[in-house]
This record gives sequence, C-alpha cells and structure tokens, in this order.
Amino acid sequence: MNVRMPVLDGIGASEDIIEYDADATTVICSGNRQDEKLKAAVAAGAVDYLTKPFQRAGFLEVVTSHLK
Repeated sequence: MNVRMPVLDGIGASEDIIEYDADATTVICSGNRQDEKLKAAVAAGAVDYLTKPFQRAGFLEVVTSHLK
C-alpha cells in the first residue's frame, strides 16, 4: 500500500493490520525516499518498502518473495 492514502496512511494501516493479524504481510510503496519513512514502515510491521517509480518485474519480485 502507499504511504500517502486518504483517511489512514499506509504506515498506520500496516500497524492496524499487524495488530489485527500478526501473521499478515504488508509492503509499503512510496515516492518518498526519506529514511524516517522507511524506518517507520518497518517499525509498523511492513516487510518491505518500495520506492516509486518501480518496474513491474521488481514489484512482482518483492511481492512474490513475501507470499507464504
């Protein structure tokens, strides 16, 4: 999910999802390359952080690497 979303950002959503289901997997996508956002995403439980723009193949590689 994206860092910037209406109502709830991706970092907050990741926190809520992981709180609900500790086995859930979230990947954050953002054009924001700031280290503090990456650290916040990981602290929220995201397993990966993709920066935009990204190529389809790279996106699929990251996502499929985290599928159970």
